[in-house]
Amino acid sequence: MVSDSAEVQAAITAASAQTLVNYIGVAALVLFAYDYLITLHSEVVLFWMPRRFNGASILFALNRYLTMMVQILGIVPLPSSFQVPVSDSTAFLVLGPLQYLSWAAFSALRTYALCATRYRLVISIAVFALSSVPLIINMIVHRDPCTH
Repeated sequence: MVSDSAEVQAAITAASAQTLVNYIGVAALVLFAYDYLITLHSEVVLFWMPRRFNGASILFALNRYLTMMVQILGIVPLPSSFQVPVSDSTAFLVLGPLQYLSWAAFSALRTYALCATRYRLVISIAVFALSSVPLIINMIVHRDPCTH
């Protein structure tokens, strides 16, 4: 009887913690959507109206929309069937770490632009490599569990 009560209490505590995590995720997504909506006009005028397709517009689109897709995939509840959650989870596990590549590229380009020394290419490469470390760590941590 006592162990049943402890198990019930543990289940209630876990459910409360998961509810809090869900609320925080929804709050982050709402804040992200709000930022998207208030900057949409500027995005259209500065990036899509000139119809220039260059590295800056590609990097901008990756930073903006890849992050949004990851936020949405992270908060959307998964159905109970087996086929759909596997694909949603796979998309989340692929797109989540890919964000780091666009962030690393942006950081490296920014470093290249702001660094006035003759070593700016070397410094930019180092910044890109160091910014890519979380991607590599995520790839190691989230390996296929069936292969261990």
